[in-house]
Amino acid sequence: MEEADRNSASGPGNKTLYLGNLHPFISEAMLHDVFAGCRGVLELKIIKDKATGIPAGYGFAKFVDAISAQEGLDLVGKPVLFGQEVRINWAFQKEQREELGNHVHVFVGDLAADVTDAMLAAAFEVYPGCSDARVMWDHASGRSRGYGFVSFATKAQAEAAIQGQHGQTIGSRRVRCGWAQHKVGESAAPVDAAVLDRSDPTNTNVYVGNLDVALTDSEIRRHFSSFGALAEMKLHRKGAYGFVRFRSHADAVRAIVGSNAQPLGSKVLKCSWGRHPSLPPSGLHSHLLLATGAGLNPMLPLALSAPAPGMVSGGLGSGLVNPMLPALPSAMNHSLLPPYQPPVDAEAFLWKDLEHLFDDQGIDSSRYEEAVNFSDPISKFSSLRGYLANISFLRIALSPKFHLHDIRRTGPLELTTRWTMDMELSFNRFNPLKPWYDPKPVFTGTSIMTVNPDTGKFVSHIDTWDAVSNQSYLSLEAVRHLASQVLTLRQTPQDLTTPSYLVLKKMPRYEIRQYEGFTGLETRAGEAQGQAFQKLAGYLGGKNSRGRKLAMTTPVLTDDKGGMQFVVGADEAGEDGRDLPQASDESIRVTGSPPQIQGVATFSGAANQTLAAAKAAELRNILREDGHTPADATSWQLAQYNSPLVPGFLRRNEVLISLSDYKLW
Repeated sequence: MEEADRNSASGPGNKTLYLGNLHPFISEAMLHDVFAGCRGVLELKIIKDKATGIPAGYGFAKFVDAISAQEGLDLVGKPVLFGQEVRINWAFQKEQREELGNHVHVFVGDLAADVTDAMLAAAFEVYPGCSDARVMWDHASGRSRGYGFVSFATKAQAEAAIQGQHGQTIGSRRVRCGWAQHKVGESAAPVDAAVLDRSDPTNTNVYVGNLDVALTDSEIRRHFSSFGALAEMKLHRKGAYGFVRFRSHADAVRAIVGSNAQPLGSKVLKCSWGRHPSLPPSGLHSHLLLATGAGLNPMLPLALSAPAPGMVSGGLGSGLVNPMLPALPSAMNHSLLPPYQPPVDAEAFLWKDLEHLFDDQGIDSSRYEEAVNFSDPISKFSSLRGYLANISFLRIALSPKFHLHDIRRTGPLELTTRWTMDMELSFNRFNPLKPWYDPKPVFTGTSIMTVNPDTGKFVSHIDTWDAVSNQSYLSLEAVRHLASQVLTLRQTPQDLTTPSYLVLKKMPRYEIRQYEGFTGLETRAGEAQGQAFQKLAGYLGGKNSRGRKLAMTTPVLTDDKGGMQFVVGADEAGEDGRDLPQASDESIRVTGSPPQIQGVATFSGAANQTLAAAKAAELRNILREDGHTPADATSWQLAQYNSPLVPGFLRRNEVLISLSDYKLW
């Protein structure tokens, strides 16, 4: 271990080592095996979540004296258990925590993945008063969270470090520095970020006390959104407190550190961890039994459940034989222990099975527990029967089309899918008002699928929607989002060819669409709109070299430079427009629009270039606020779907901005 890292919390009285990034299957008996060659070990303890009893991902090794602890730190090194490298460092002593608690903390963001505590400390030790430097680590993956905290004795010293290091390079990236807590006033109650991160390494729920009840929900939400994406916010105004749940633990840590003792409105906030949301019954107890040799699960992957030559010893101190675990030649060779993952076919199963979510075949219900828990922002079921009934109802009432984009492993027990679901009201096929009322709701989001390791079946399916921040059951925000799509009066011309696209992300004020390429007819930029329209319509009407008439399409596209474009159907254009006749007017040319991803905002009314430019500027700002990158600083397109004879409130107009480097996750 590097000297700077080792000495960050060491001292003549420190007898305790911090053990981080512990896999949930690791038992204290296994830790005894790791430290078997060390002298003076008093206690090896794994910390568990108070609410769930599940290991929290860290623990401590206590020794009889500091010399023994130093020897243990040098001897053990960096063991690998269940595929994860255990992080071993000096633990903070009570005196150190109290001392650092009175110090001022600096937030350091955008850290490269390879930056260690030692590297962070080396970058800031040149500034007087630097007392501690800590990179925040993800306990599940063992990787850096991309940010850390540095402590200073005084505000002036911390401010000098912020000014000196902001924008400087640490490792391979430029970092950003700022205040991690209230920076003015002596009454600010300090928070030790490192201790906070370790105290509840999977929690994302922040308690917020002493709220100014005069503040609006949007003002409170705006404050906490500055720390990261919110999953839910619940306010209890009578008690002047609330709970803010973030999508990531790292953002929640930063929110507590950055908001505790900070004024918001007329009050000074009190922030700490809220109650940890209860986890679904995932059979983790059985994981621990398996890992310590108490049983063998025939439903686990063959690579784990079938004994191999030499796999005769196990238990790691438990005294029980476990055919799942290989014999360990020494206490220091733990890299042979495989990490647990959902059954090897679970991901492949979902890719294949979800294709049939809403068709005649349907999903394979044998791979789901009878007591499977399902929830999304507007529905909730706790049985397989209810789960399947909900799918049947959606199929009959809304004719959904399900598009699965990706599947990721997001934990030792879970897989997360990203998807789009297009819907159409089934009764609307017979609706005489369809030309004016034809809602087609679209939802995008994720599904967190949890596997029960005892059976290999899915025991939980939790959906989240991109468009809502409050994912709780029947939240007002979710109901409004559904109603806004179902009750929309907007006319899209029937039976006309339009460019094909798939919505990748549906938000309240915009969509991210993936467009297929198409062939178009285009006029020169700067031509009068009415004149350009007449020329293109004339081409479709037969004013071309062959006198050939082509079908009318929608929308009519204009761009920020004044050019106009008509879409041509693929069956008439042929490959790259080769089947199209030559235009009689030289100002018309055949163009090819490549596949692209675009941000799109829809609005009604009579559209023109001035209004479109204003809508495009608004959309560009929203996209940037949400982390999306426009392909350039000025370009946009206006899509108009309707005839000028359609009343303004029924018209469908859209502004489109091309995006670069869009990522699903």
